Formats: sequence, structure tokens, C-alpha cells
Amino acid sequence: MSEGLVLDAGDRFRYGADAVSLGRDRTYALSLRHFFVTAATAGARAGWTIRTVGYSYGLLTEEGRELLTYHWHAIGPSPVVSPHLHLGAGLLRPELARPFGRTHWPTGPVTLPEVLRVAVADLGVEPLRADWRERLAEADAISRASLG
Repeated sequence: MSEGLVLDAGDRFRYGADAVSLGRDRTYALSLRHFFVTAATAGARAGWTIRTVGYSYGLLTEEGRELLTYHWHAIGPSPVVSPHLHLGAGLLRPELARPFGRTHWPTGPVTLPEVLRVAVADLGVEPLRADWRERLAEADAISRASLG
């Protein structure tokens, strides 16, 4: 697995990790790319702010087949700059993979904690912590505040 923080261009950063197993049972994996910019703040609350400017959150089978991926790439070569969903080949019959897999299904902004909540609550991923609901709710509030 490779992961790391990379300076993309100017003050734009990217954090990413190859697919990592989810939960104790490892039925699913998550691929992650998160793009953000930082800015210094002045005054009484001097420090840094982080603003999300894009993401790719992919849910995969344990064998690495893509099931679905949430994308937002507000900056880049794609003409679709709003948040959207791609259906993966792991969900589609072969004859539907090309048209449906390339379709940009609109979603609105999605946070990583939301994707993880769905994996646990709806897909049966066994959480590693008993307080997962509270931790994901806290992380979701922080993630929502960073959406650009």
C-alpha cells in the first residue's frame, strides 16, 4: 500500500492511499484521493484552514474490483466539475459497464465519513471501534466544514 501527502500545484495538496481493507472481515476495500488547499489565518485564531477542492472515494471488492466511486474534481481536465458517482464494473453486467460506468451520476458533496457510515450500516462492514457512530459524526462535521 502506498499513501502520502503530495504537493500537487502551487498550494494545492493531495492525500491518497491505495485500496485499504475495511473492517474486521475485509470484504470491502476503500481507495482514497483527497485534494485540498491550505491558507494561513491571522488574528486571534491564527493558524491554518483547510478547504477540500476534490476527492475520489472508491469502494472495491476484496479482489480489487471497483463497485462504485464518488468523485469531485473541481479542478482538472474533465468537463464535469460537480460531485458525482461512477458505477464500477463490479456492479454491472458486461454489456452495461461501458455506458453506465462512464456516466457521471450527480450526488452533491459526499464526505469520507458518510462513505464509511454506509459501508458499516448498510453493507455490513464490521467496525473496528464500538463508538464508530460518534467518531464518524464528529469527522463528518469537520469534513463538511472544509468543503469548498
